[in-house]
Amino acid sequence: MAALNAGYYASYDSSVPGPSPVTGWYDTLKFTYTNMPPAENLIQITQAQWKARLSGYWAVSNGTLIEVNYTLPLSVQAGAALSKLSSSATGTIENGVPVSVGGQSYTISSDKTSQLNLLANATVTLGAMMTAVNWSAGASVAPLTVVKVGTNYLITNTGGTTGTNAPAVPSTYGVGVSDNTVTWKLFGVLVAIEPHGTIWMSPDEFFSAYGQFNNYLTAVRQQYHTLAGALHQPDITEAQVQSAEWPVNIENILESSLSIAGPSGQ
Repeated sequence: MAALNAGYYASYDSSVPGPSPVTGWYDTLKFTYTNMPPAENLIQITQAQWKARLSGYWAVSNGTLIEVNYTLPLSVQAGAALSKLSSSATGTIENGVPVSVGGQSYTISSDKTSQLNLLANATVTLGAMMTAVNWSAGASVAPLTVVKVGTNYLITNTGGTTGTNAPAVPSTYGVGVSDNTVTWKLFGVLVAIEPHGTIWMSPDEFFSAYGQFNNYLTAVRQQYHTLAGALHQPDITEAQVQSAEWPVNIENILESSLSIAGPSGQ
């Protein structure tokens, strides 16, 4: 597909005659998408239309974005309502996921890139934890070896030979401690948090946060599928279309159901 101009886009099925419900919204100014629809199923929209995308139901007719009213066929209304639900669910996820770690509350970044980074970090961290051995004296260690000292994990970038006494565990990430010819650093995971920051987490803290993160995403998806299910019924009514609204207080509903502390803005 040819490169698109940076901007806001709505997707739709260009093969549908008449008004075609919007099936997705894309902000290429902020995000990089790897699975955008083909250009013939995209229409570039204005910033004002982008901001209004969640305030109504939208379709594309004759190359123009139009707001859907309830004089259209129920199938079109249902399609537009489904698109709005999808955008709302995506927006809820990409606003960040609240987690509580060590008595502190954070909002983990959760755009698609951040989700992939978290999955990659989980895979690498789990592998390191599974292969980590307890520190031992006079051991020859290879670069990137991970050892346990008490409940802490340490990593060496260069390797070497350990000394006679276990090293003191650093209190700060990125700070090295000497152990004969080995330099150890705390092994942890750098996690992106909102707004526009990062925080180091120990492996145990990371997997606690990652579990909460996945539970939150699952709850959002379950909420979406519950509401969207009615829109797939063959005998759907106008009242059902109108009632398929994403809850305004969805974050509070999810946090309450998952027992997650609200974000503290850290």
